[in-house]
Amino acid sequence: PTSAWCFNRGSKSIDEYIVGAANYVGLGSGAFSYVDGVLYATTFSLQAYVERIDRGLTGVTGERRMAVRERMRYDLLVRLFGLRMEKDWVRARYGARFERTLRPELLGLKVLGAIAEDERGWSLTPRGMFLWVRMMSAFFESVDEFREQMRRHISDELGDADAAECRVPFAEIGRGAGA
Repeated sequence: PTSAWCFNRGSKSIDEYIVGAANYVGLGSGAFSYVDGVLYATTFSLQAYVERIDRGLTGVTGERRMAVRERMRYDLLVRLFGLRMEKDWVRARYGARFERTLRPELLGLKVLGAIAEDERGWSLTPRGMFLWVRMMSAFFESVDEFREQMRRHISDELGDADAAECRVPFAEIGRGAGA
């Protein structure tokens, strides 16, 4: 395993950027970024995105500042999705308060058999990998709900006739013009 849901033979590559970086920046319409505890979202409207850039603005139209406990939980979720969370990394980021603040979560995960702890950090167990896939699924469902809200906003912006033209049937995604 290279993450809770990715497996490969012989390579240590991972397809999830969120597990290897404390911060990440997404570019383009509909992108998400996470920087220093703030989650940013750019507009999903290509027209609005271009207009904002032309005016010297960013494409960011939404942000959510996370409280410290939320940041810790987010880091726990995404780091362990990458199979392991190192104590040195946690302590450099949060000091000793991480383990005190998330003691109930860490204890619960140990009792469930989801994580194993050693002197250097926490690792997902095989049972934990299953549970993490379920948690990440719920996480991505909430992201999808947000995306759907943004898409509805675009439909309002374009009007019903234009919005219908912008929808691509699922079966046609990834097919060339002649397919």
